[in-house]
Amino acid sequence: MLTFSSLKFKLMKYFSRRVLMKNLNLYIDSLKENNIKVLNIGSGGAFGKLINLVNKFDVVNIDFDENKKPDILFDIMSAPLKDNLFHSIFFLEVLEHVKNPFKAIEEIKRLLKPGGELILSVPFVYPEHDIPHDYFRFTKYGIKLLLKDFDIIKIEKRSDFIHTIIILLFRLQMSKYKSDRIIGVFLIAPILFCYPVFYILSKLIKTDYFSSGFFVIAKKRM
Repeated sequence: MLTFSSLKFKLMKYFSRRVLMKNLNLYIDSLKENNIKVLNIGSGGAFGKLINLVNKFDVVNIDFDENKKPDILFDIMSAPLKDNLFHSIFFLEVLEHVKNPFKAIEEIKRLLKPGGELILSVPFVYPEHDIPHDYFRFTKYGIKLLLKDFDIIKIEKRSDFIHTIIILLFRLQMSKYKSDRIIGVFLIAPILFCYPVFYILSKLIKTDYFSSGFFVIAKKRM
C-alpha cells in the first residue's frame, strides 16, 4: 500500500537523483568497449548496484567502511594500487565525505590510464548527511579547480532552482525535530497537488546559480 510517507520518500529519491541517474545511464550506454576495468569508490547504494550490474565492466569496489562489503578496504587518499590501472573511475556522492578532496583527485589521476575517465557527482545546495562525515560542498568553479589537470568533458546541474527547493523540502522530512517534519508536510502538499505549475515555473526561471549538485565527466590527459 502506498502511504503518504512512502510517497514522500519515493519522490525525494526521484527529485534528488533524476538527473544523476539519467546521466549515469547515458554514460554507460555510450561505452563501446567491453571488459572495461572500473574502480567504484564508495561501495553499496543505488549507484554502486547499477555499476556492478553492467556487463561491460570489470568492477573493483573500494570503501573504508567494512559494513559496505567492498572488494578492497581502504581510503582513496592512500590507495595501495598500481598507476594507470583503470579505464574509468566512478566517484558518485562521495567526495563531500573525503577530508582532503585535492589529495583524492590526485590519487584518482594516478590510478587512471591516460585518456581514462572520471565520472563524478558532488552536492552543492544540499543538506548535511552522513553526519559527522560530511565536510564539503562544491560549486562548478570549485570542480574546475579540483580537476585543473583533467580535460572536463561535461559538467551538468543536477537540478534547477525550483527542483532544488523541492529537494530541500523533502529532506526536511529527515529532520530529528517532529515540528520540522510537520511543517515540511504542509509545504510539500501544495507542490504534490500543483506540480504541473511548479514544473512550468522550473522552465521559466533561468537563473544558473542554484543546483542540488553536479554531474561531471572528466578525462585524464594523455
